[in-house]
Amino acid sequence: MSRNIQEVIRDEMRGETGGDYTNNWNDIHRSFNMSDKLRLVVMAVLLLLMAFVIKSDLDYINTYRNISAYTLISKNAIEIYHDASYNKTYVFDTKGNMLHQIDTSTRRIEYTPDYTAAIITNNDNRRFYYVSDKEYFLVNENGTYPHISDNGRFLYYTNFDDAGKLVLYQYDVDDKKEIRIDSEQSYMFRDICVSPNGKAVAYSKVANTPSESYETFLSIEGNTPQKLGNDISVFGVADGGKYLYYKNEAGSLFVSVQGEVTGLAGGMDWAFFNLDYSEILYTNSKGTYFSVNGKPSKHITDSKIFGLVTPSNYLDNDNHNGSMKYEITSFQKKAVICSDGGMRFITADFKVNDLLPDDDYYHAITSNSGEDVIYMSREGVFKLSNLSGVVKREEFISDLKDYVVAPDFSSVYYIDTNGDLYYRNASGKTKLITKNVANLYLNRLGDTVFFLVRNIDQRSSLYYSRNGGTGYPIDEGDEVRSFDMWNYGIIFTTGEYGERKVYYNTRRSDFSLILTN
Repeated sequence: MSRNIQEVIRDEMRGETGGDYTNNWNDIHRSFNMSDKLRLVVMAVLLLLMAFVIKSDLDYINTYRNISAYTLISKNAIEIYHDASYNKTYVFDTKGNMLHQIDTSTRRIEYTPDYTAAIITNNDNRRFYYVSDKEYFLVNENGTYPHISDNGRFLYYTNFDDAGKLVLYQYDVDDKKEIRIDSEQSYMFRDICVSPNGKAVAYSKVANTPSESYETFLSIEGNTPQKLGNDISVFGVADGGKYLYYKNEAGSLFVSVQGEVTGLAGGMDWAFFNLDYSEILYTNSKGTYFSVNGKPSKHITDSKIFGLVTPSNYLDNDNHNGSMKYEITSFQKKAVICSDGGMRFITADFKVNDLLPDDDYYHAITSNSGEDVIYMSREGVFKLSNLSGVVKREEFISDLKDYVVAPDFSSVYYIDTNGDLYYRNASGKTKLITKNVANLYLNRLGDTVFFLVRNIDQRSSLYYSRNGGTGYPIDEGDEVRSFDMWNYGIIFTTGEYGERKVYYNTRRSDFSLILTN
């Protein structure tokens, strides 16, 4: 039985925590003196109910999703470079074109999950800009706690108005419109939690006197905020407020689905969401639980899951108030890392299978399909295949220092302990590319590897290899000062400060000079 938020809060204050509210069918059955015929009818009804329960359990798992899908970094990403020497910030596209030059320092960058837009906050942590591939503009001179929605459409921040009130604002990037969501004279706003499309926001109003109780509100479409309750903290909001996750001061955890509340088992140390917030994994002292579509939670493992194994070209995650949102459709068929050091696999029916029992591994990545994992250990590089079925473990490489792998696992480049660079194809054949390699990166397509070769005079020169072919030098890469992977592309720099040149990989092995400073 679902209850509204105020009823749950009332019961918590009375010490009446949630439980099983289903009817006792045995008591109902004993309350009637039925004929045999009627008993048969009741038995048939009970069988139908059992079938319904089984179907409901299947519906609970939500098998209609494309559960193997990950959201990956795209070519529409923006790249941001801060020149601390001159307090300038530059924005580029993935073709190496300079989109914007902004006269500001950069202390913090908050990207949207797909890296197509961002908020740039300057060194005093108050003046902040909105940037995208289309535009940039100063949002506020004295704003605090800026948030950007996942789609980059809406911003939220606080600032004082002329009357001295602290105001929570919503800013519509497309319409260039600022809306007052709420304002207070002697309160501050905290735990601001924004839905993916930016049209819903939950927040708490906390008095300047810490001992006082605080109130929590939800505003949708910029409308008048509705009070959710006292002394509760929201840490997950779906579009339209469909799913709302919060915890109270006692640590109890709840989910509200369009206003109907269900208590989730135990407290919460950390939580993970999928894209639309229809799924939650959360941990507490008893292990890890999951809930789908706001239904009562189920215990899936005694271990605490603290992260997913993700593809090499996977997007970043959004952290908020003790939770993390993954850019995935479902946690089904995903490899996970647990606090006891083990690696496990969540099956399509949310069972948890052991993959690796201990912590003798690192640098683990999964294929885009989620069915394979490659990881390093003290013994070398290993591959786990067919994670949904009978798992196969095979050794890829031994005695190495570093490796990169194509997103589809069709090829691996690795540096052995002697500094030699090798290529391994899908059939397992290896080929030496060159010697004296210090560092390497693979482009997002997975077909070109870039690496530094140490010369006799200890200078580093940049080379590339396509599909395991011969290594060739990069023009202007004779003496590389730095070499790194940005959001989408690879960069290298040459020269000293004042004569620094920045080059960006625009296509295959081509680099363009994008900045001189």
